[in-house]
Amino acid sequence: MEKGKLSERILERSVLKQLQGQKGLEGILTKMAAGGDFAALNMEEEEALVTAVASVSSDIEDIGRLAVIKASNNVAVSGADQAGIMLDILLPPDTEESRLKFLIKQAALTAKELETVIIGGHTEITDSVRLPVITATGIGRVKRSMLLGKGSSRPGDDIVMTKWIGLEGSAFIVKERKEELKARFTPALIESLEDMSKELSIIKEARICRENMVHEMHDLSSGGVFAGLWELSKASGLGLVADLKKIDIRQETVELCEYFKINPYELKSSGSLLFTTDRGYEVVERLKEAKIRATVIGKLTDNKDRIIVNEDEERYLDSPRGDEWDKVMTGG
Repeated sequence: MEKGKLSERILERSVLKQLQGQKGLEGILTKMAAGGDFAALNMEEEEALVTAVASVSSDIEDIGRLAVIKASNNVAVSGADQAGIMLDILLPPDTEESRLKFLIKQAALTAKELETVIIGGHTEITDSVRLPVITATGIGRVKRSMLLGKGSSRPGDDIVMTKWIGLEGSAFIVKERKEELKARFTPALIESLEDMSKELSIIKEARICRENMVHEMHDLSSGGVFAGLWELSKASGLGLVADLKKIDIRQETVELCEYFKINPYELKSSGSLLFTTDRGYEVVERLKEAKIRATVIGKLTDNKDRIIVNEDEERYLDSPRGDEWDKVMTGG
């Protein structure tokens, strides 16, 4: 495709046409069309509008799905219901139109799965990027009284984690390095790692947490569970003690991390929700009833210490140092 904004013909054929008929568009006051600069949502009294941004740059086939999920997760941890997604898409000039069409269709299908809708955005072909770049802005709405703000946690709160760490990193490292890994891992193990991409949404557990009045939620993403614990502690102004042995990790992720010599606790972990509550074991039971794995992994404390316990050993949690995914992708 040629550089610059998409032609109206391509925009209509490969973008707007893919988004027609989405359920949920009735709440949008503007119509998606060439030349449209914004989207307007109808709001009720006593509601807050929540926005959250997620950016993904990769040549993997699932980039449209991943961007929508990550933006939706960021909205969900506020306690809000999804209202829509805006997509800003930058593609290199050698991108085929069929690739764009697939990307948009995939994003729209993912939005439907997550009970939200693509409401607009911007698409451009530019030689300033080597790989596709998608920035997804999630939009949500929530009663002001139900909005979960940072710093709502309290000393003594349980820290609970859902699912397993490293889901996102495991799934997409395999997609990027699949040919290399075929020589090391069985087809069944590779398939199991790829299937982790189906576990990346935290919307279902976030709704259960909201219904059970948890204090704060955080979607684990870049930097993994260690970065998530650090950020949770910093936002609340509290310390924490977390038990390494209680942080769930799948054996497939362990084997992948051993092969690349990376730390699974610092690996991208979208799909795992971290939250605080004074009723940790009770909320865990509610999640298990919904067939969502969850574990109490620690507690918040009334000091500033951030401590990781591993059997008889204790160490202080370091500040986030980036993500182990980057070491694999750059060969570092």
